[in-house]
Amino acid sequence: MGKKICLALLAAMSMAFMERTAASAELVRNGSAVAAIVLPAEPLPVEAFAAQELARHVQWATGAELPVLVSGQAVAVETLVRIGRAAQVERNWQGVNPGIVKVTAATVDLAGRDSDGEPLRRTGEAGTLFAVYDMLNHDLGVRWFWPGTSGTYAPKTVNVTLPVGERRVNTALRFATWRINSTRTKTWPDPESGKKFYTEENLWLLRHRFMMTDNMAYGHAFTGYWNRFHASNPEYFNLLPDGQRVSDPLYRINRNDLISMCVTEPGFIRQVVADWAGQEKRGKLNVNENDTAGKCVCPRCLAADESDDHERVERARREQAAKNPLWYQELGSLSERYAKFYLAAQQEADKIDPTHELIGCIYANYYEPPRTVKLNRRMIMRFCPPIMFPWNQEKVGMFKRLWQGWHEAGVSLMLRPNFTLDGHGFPLLYYPEFLDCFAFAAQHGLVAVDFDSLTGMFAANGLTLYAIASSLNLNGGRSAAEVTEDFLQAFGTAAPIMREYYAHLRQAIENNVMTFEDNRSLEGGNWANFFMQAHHIYTPAVMERADSLLRQARAAATEDDSRARLDFVALGLQDSRLMLAAQQAFQEYQKPGKAMAYAKALRELDHFRAAHAAKGYADIGFLVSMENRHWPRHFLHLEDDDREITGWKICFDPEKQGDAAGYAEAAAGADWVPIGTDSHWEKQPAGLAWEEKHGKPYKGVAWYAAEIAPTAAELTSPMQLCFGAVDGNAVIYLNGRLLLDRPYPWQGDTDSWKKPFAVPIPDGVLKSGVNRLVVRVEKHIAVSGIWRSVFLAKRRASTPAMSENCLEDGDFGSGALKQWRISRMVGQFDFRVVAHPDQAGRYALRMACTGIDETHSMKAWGRVWQAAPVTPGRKYAFRMRFRTEEGFTGRVEAWLRSGAEGGLSAANVNLGALALNSEWRELTGTIIPEIDTCRVHLTITRGVGVLLIDEVQLYEVKP
Repeated sequence: MGKKICLALLAAMSMAFMERTAASAELVRNGSAVAAIVLPAEPLPVEAFAAQELARHVQWATGAELPVLVSGQAVAVETLVRIGRAAQVERNWQGVNPGIVKVTAATVDLAGRDSDGEPLRRTGEAGTLFAVYDMLNHDLGVRWFWPGTSGTYAPKTVNVTLPVGERRVNTALRFATWRINSTRTKTWPDPESGKKFYTEENLWLLRHRFMMTDNMAYGHAFTGYWNRFHASNPEYFNLLPDGQRVSDPLYRINRNDLISMCVTEPGFIRQVVADWAGQEKRGKLNVNENDTAGKCVCPRCLAADESDDHERVERARREQAAKNPLWYQELGSLSERYAKFYLAAQQEADKIDPTHELIGCIYANYYEPPRTVKLNRRMIMRFCPPIMFPWNQEKVGMFKRLWQGWHEAGVSLMLRPNFTLDGHGFPLLYYPEFLDCFAFAAQHGLVAVDFDSLTGMFAANGLTLYAIASSLNLNGGRSAAEVTEDFLQAFGTAAPIMREYYAHLRQAIENNVMTFEDNRSLEGGNWANFFMQAHHIYTPAVMERADSLLRQARAAATEDDSRARLDFVALGLQDSRLMLAAQQAFQEYQKPGKAMAYAKALRELDHFRAAHAAKGYADIGFLVSMENRHWPRHFLHLEDDDREITGWKICFDPEKQGDAAGYAEAAAGADWVPIGTDSHWEKQPAGLAWEEKHGKPYKGVAWYAAEIAPTAAELTSPMQLCFGAVDGNAVIYLNGRLLLDRPYPWQGDTDSWKKPFAVPIPDGVLKSGVNRLVVRVEKHIAVSGIWRSVFLAKRRASTPAMSENCLEDGDFGSGALKQWRISRMVGQFDFRVVAHPDQAGRYALRMACTGIDETHSMKAWGRVWQAAPVTPGRKYAFRMRFRTEEGFTGRVEAWLRSGAEGGLSAANVNLGALALNSEWRELTGTIIPEIDTCRVHLTITRGVGVLLIDEVQLYEVKP
C-alpha cells in the first residue's frame, strides 16, 4: 500500500493518524519539515533544552525548522517527535541517565529519567537529553569536534529518516567531569569573549555526556584541620624525620593546608568520621589526603607500611637535612598504610551507616596497589596516576599494572589524572596512549572520571581533546585510528592532507621528545612550564611543514564549513608559532640589552589573541595565567628607548633600623649585597645565604637600591619608573624623596603583588649624574621582594598642556559634571566626579554600569558628552586617559562626531581600547572636522563595571 500523509491532531496527549506502512519515520523530506516536536504541557528544563537541541541540529543539517509544540496544540504533520514525559514508552529505567530512542512509522519517542534542574549545570540526570544526543550521533551523524558552531558537524542532507526500532541508552559512568576554570575571564583580552568561551565549552562537555550525576566532586579532605586541631591535637598531623609535627618546610613554603596527616592515629580517624556524621546532608565519607605525599614517620605509621627496609627513615632524615624536597621518596610505597586507613575509616563509619560509600585517593607515594589489605567496592578510589607527558609504552604498561592491582584489591575506581594539563597551547597528540589506557580501565572497574583539567586548546589540540571527550560515549572502545578517521570528517575533501598534518605533528613529538626531556625537570613537575621548553619539539622545520600542510589542505577543501574549520585550526598553529617566538625572545631578554625584542614579540602574541579571542580557538585565560608565572607582561607598554635599571643591591633589616639610619638617602655599604629583580629574594643567592646562616628564609623589611645615570634626553623628558611587580609593602624613594607608598593589598586588590605599576618622577627630581633609587619592601609570609624588572621610561609622547584643550573641564577639575552631559541609552548607569584614586588634589570621572538589558543588542550603552568648537578642515588629536576596575566586562569607547553627514569617516570616528584592569591607559585618535563643532562621547557599552577617566583632551595638531 502506498504511503499516505496523515493529519495529526495533538490534543491532551492523544493522537489520531491515518494508516500508513513504512519501515522508517520521516522528519524532513526534500528540505521541508514533515514532523513536529512535542513537549509535555509543563516541560522540565532538561526536556525543553532537549527539544531546542534537536531542532537546532536538524536545522543545521537540512535547513528545515521543526516546529516545537506543547501538549494540547494541534498540527498537521506526518511524524510526531515526542520528548520526555510526552513520549509513550515503558519507563522501567535502569542505570545512570537512562533513556530510550523508540521509532515507529508515525512517532519518534525520545525520553529518559530526568532531574528537575538546569541541564547546563551538568548535575542530576538528563536521560531525555542524552536520548536526543544518541539519536543525533547515530542517526544523523552529528559530531561535536570542538565547542561552537564551527566545531559542530551535521552532515548536509535534504532528507531525515529514522529506522523503525527501539534502543535503550545510558551513560556508563556514575560521575564524569573535565574541570574548567571559568573564573579566568579577567585574563582574557575581552572578558565577554571569555564568558562565551566557557559557556560553549560547558555545553560541549554536556553533549559528550559529562554529567556529575552521582556527586563525587570531593577534594582534599583535611585542608582546614591544622587551624582546627594543631593546638589541641598535634598527634593528628605528620611527624617529620626531624621530629616536628609541622607542614613540610621544603614543600610549597610549608603551607598548613598541605600538611599530611598521621593516618593511623585512632583519634584522627574518629574525628574524620565524626565530621562526616555531623553533616546536615551526609554524602560520601571523604578521606582524600591533602595535596601532598604521605610523610609521617611515627612508629604506628611505619609499622602499618609492613616494610622490610629498616634504613629508610634514616635516609629520609639525611635527605631532609640536606634540603632535598623529595626526601619522602626514601620512605618507599605507603600504600599499605593508606589502605589500612581507608578500611579503618570505613569500619568506623559503618557503625553509623553500613551502606555508606567512601572516597579516597591513589596518589603521590601511595599509588602502588596494596599487597596485603583487601578492600571493597564501597570504596571509590580516585586514581591519579604518576604519569605525565611524554607518553610511551612503558608508561601505558605501568598504568595498566597499577589499575589492575587496585581493581583486584577490590575497590571501585575513578580515573583522576593530571596529564590532560599537558601541552599548554601546542598540538600534543597523546590520544592513542590515552585511548589504550581508558579502554583498559573501562573493562576493569571504572565508575567515574575527573580529568584535571580541560586546557581548551581546541584549535591546536582538537584531535586529542575530541578523542578524550568522545571516549566516554560515542567512541568508547574504538581504536585511535578509528577515532582519527571520525575526527577527519570535519575537513571534508581536505581530510587526507589533514591526516598527514596530524601524523606529522605526532612524529615530531616522537622524534624530538628526548631533547625535550633532557631540558626539563622531574616528571609531572613541568606541565605548567611546557611552553618554555616547547621549542625542543616544535622546531622551525616542524612548524614550517605543518604550516605548509595546512595551506595545502585549505586549497583542497571544497566546502565552506571545511574551510572554516581549517581556518580555525590555523589559529591554533599561529598562536603556537607566536608563543615560540615570544619564548625565544624571553630567553634573549634574560641577556642584557634584549628587553625590547621580547616586548615586541609579546605584543604580537597578545595582539593576535585579542584580534581572534571571540572565535574561541583557545582558552586564552589559561594561557595567560600560565605564561604570567614566567613572562613579565609589563614590557608590553615599553618603548624602544626605555631601559632596564640594573645593578641592584639589597640589605636585610630585621631590626627595622633603616628608616632612622637614612637608608633612603645613604649610599650602599658593606651590608648591601647584589640582588636581581627577576625573582623573589628567598630564591636568590642573597636570600639563600641568609637562610643558610639563620636556618630559615628571611621575612621582614629589606631595602633595595640601584643607581641611575640619566641621559640628556631623559633629563629633558617627563619620566617614570615602571615596576614589573613588587611582592609586599613597597615604599619608593628617588634621591631621598618619597615617590610612592604602596602597601599590599594596593587599593584592596589582592592580586596587586603580581601586577605592574608606574610611578611618575616629578619634575626636577631626576638630576644629572648619579641618582639613587631605593625601595623599602616589607613582608612577613610567603615569598617577597621586587620580582619583576624595573625600567626608567618616558611617561608618554609629548602632548600639549591641558590648557590647550577644545574641551572644557577636560580634567574634571571643577569636581562636578558641569560641562558634560549625561546620556543613559541602555542599562543602568551612575556618573559622578570623584577624588582621584592615585593623585591627591585631583579629580576623575567615575562611570559605572550597574546593570544590563539582555533584550537589547547593545546590552549596555551609557555616556557623557560635550560639544567642542573646531575649525573645519584642520586636523585634531584626541586623548583620553583611563583605567577600569576589577570585574569590568564592558567596552571602553570614545565617539567623535564632526561630520556634515552621518556614517563613519575622517570626521566621524569611533575609538576603542582594551581594558586592562587597574592599569592606566590612553585612548588616542585623530579627526578632520567638516563642521564647526565636534561632539565627544565618552562611552561604556556591552557590559558592567567601573571606568575611571582623569584626562580628556581635544587639540589642534600644528603643522
